[in-house]
Amino acid sequence: MSTRRVGLETMHERQEFPAIPLDLSREAVSLLLESLNAQLPRDTDGVELVPPSALASLSLAALLRHTALPDGSLHISQEIRIERAIHVDSHAICTAVVSTISNKAGLTFVSLDFSVAGFGSHERDSGEILATVSSTVMFPEINA
Repeated sequence: MSTRRVGLETMHERQEFPAIPLDLSREAVSLLLESLNAQLPRDTDGVELVPPSALASLSLAALLRHTALPDGSLHISQEIRIERAIHVDSHAICTAVVSTISNKAGLTFVSLDFSVAGFGSHERDSGEILATVSSTVMFPEINA
């Protein structure tokens, strides 16, 4: 099944992305952490946790499977708010919305707000917001 990728430069404020399942498997999280020469953290009971930076990276990567970035794009900022510890192998879904678009000095700044919610893995987690992420991407202004 082919997914049509929408160019970020064609989006508008308040535009929503479809809900995207996140791969928070031990394999996916460990692979990302290995690239950073880091290890999975554990809680006081020894349960492996998804680090906030890994959650943000995996959320953005999931979104980019549906979105094309213009040439010259840079990821310039992100803020992460974790509502509670997220265990490795949790089931989560990511939703995102374009929060702001601005142009300055020949550059376009697009800010995205993500919500990560639990689903299906544990009944108590289903629909619970686990984390929110705000991310900003910058690219050269594209004249239509």
